[in-house]
Amino acid sequence: MAKYLLLKHYRGAPASVNDVPMDQWTPEEISAHVQYMNDFAARLEPASDRRKAKTSASLPPRSTRSSTNSTATTIAI
Repeated sequence: MAKYLLLKHYRGAPASVNDVPMDQWTPEEISAHVQYMNDFAARLEPASDRRKAKTSASLPPRSTRSSTNSTATTIAI
């Protein structure tokens, strides 16, 4: 399973067949898009629940955890 996904725009690729800005979509297209995104999110829920359960099981009890984030680092440029 990939941990990161890199998206890149390659110049010279064929033109998109559906390159219409969202502010020009019909209400039906917007509804279909929102429904698709909700359905997609629902498909991801079980994996998220499993990951949360796995992570929770590996953490120490809350009373023994540090209240500060000691791993934060600031880099001056």
